[in-house]
Amino acid sequence: MVEQRAIPSSTTDRPLRCLVTGATGYVGGRLVPELLAAGHRVRVMTRSPERLRDHPWAGQVEIARADATTAEFQEMITRYAWGEIWTRDGLPRHTRSLLTIAMMVALNRSEELALHLRAAKNNGVSRDQIKEVLMQTAIYCGIPAALDSFRAAQEVFDEQDAAK
Repeated sequence: MVEQRAIPSSTTDRPLRCLVTGATGYVGGRLVPELLAAGHRVRVMTRSPERLRDHPWAGQVEIARADATTAEFQEMITRYAWGEIWTRDGLPRHTRSLLTIAMMVALNRSEELALHLRAAKNNGVSRDQIKEVLMQTAIYCGIPAALDSFRAAQEVFDEQDAAK
């Protein structure tokens, strides 16, 4: 976990500038570059070993590939979602993975669901636990949403099995 630092007390304490986008400032008492670094580390954890081998800086790939329209958005995702939320102490990543899977089903976000299904393995989530979450979503999100999600999960599992 990134060490938290106090917000500067005087105007002479200048925050660091992010080397990726040039952003400066503090969020939740943490420097923007620290949040980005933490976010990059967590994003890397979502990648399969094969993807990490091919893209060792996988956490920075989305920002590097971003264009003038999406660069700030990708930085924000890395900083807030991956750096601020996924590194909080209140829930283990295992639990965050299960919750996120359920939310992606509820929101019908199949591409993000596939990403988080892959990442769940790296966060210690078993296939049986994923199955139970998808069963739960069938009741609260609807059978069609769960059916699509079971298909997506099977595709991810087949992909992971083929990579063994």
